[in-house]
Amino acid sequence: MIWIQDWVRTIIILVFFAGFLELLLPSGNMKPTVQVLVGLFVLILMLGPVSSLIAHLQSEPNLELPMVADEQTADVLAQGEGLRSKQLERILNQYRDNVEQQVKSLLKLHNDNADATVTVDVIDDVSQTSFGQLRSLEVVIQTKEWREEAIDTDELAMFLADFYGLEKDKVKITVVK
Repeated sequence: MIWIQDWVRTIIILVFFAGFLELLLPSGNMKPTVQVLVGLFVLILMLGPVSSLIAHLQSEPNLELPMVADEQTADVLAQGEGLRSKQLERILNQYRDNVEQQVKSLLKLHNDNADATVTVDVIDDVSQTSFGQLRSLEVVIQTKEWREEAIDTDELAMFLADFYGLEKDKVKITVVK
């Protein structure tokens, strides 16, 4: 910090000296020349610390960077992969739950007196392009009351297959009374 004080002190002295010199000189041909010279001296003084900093950096270009431990990097990457797999598992479980609820709601619209247990099979291989798509649906319908009309499982299977874009044989419906 001392060099900053010296630098500022030198600039102030030079500016006072330039002002004093202008007072002493007559207003003639010499005044513009003296002003140019004083301006050059001020510029040289201003650039002095910058040039010394550049010289210091050139003489010692090896700036030390923090060392990164390979073990820590491997641990962080392993933790990241673990978090990724947990997150994918949570996403797939949430997706399965949402599809189950949606199928139950669709069945309630079709038959108010039926409770259903839905099993959703999803493609869970991340490397496949069809990751997350439905593979199959298995529905077990439990009717609460005996009804006069029977539940048409083929029609219901076709409806669910069309709704989810599955083949009819991928939707299995069982009725338990």
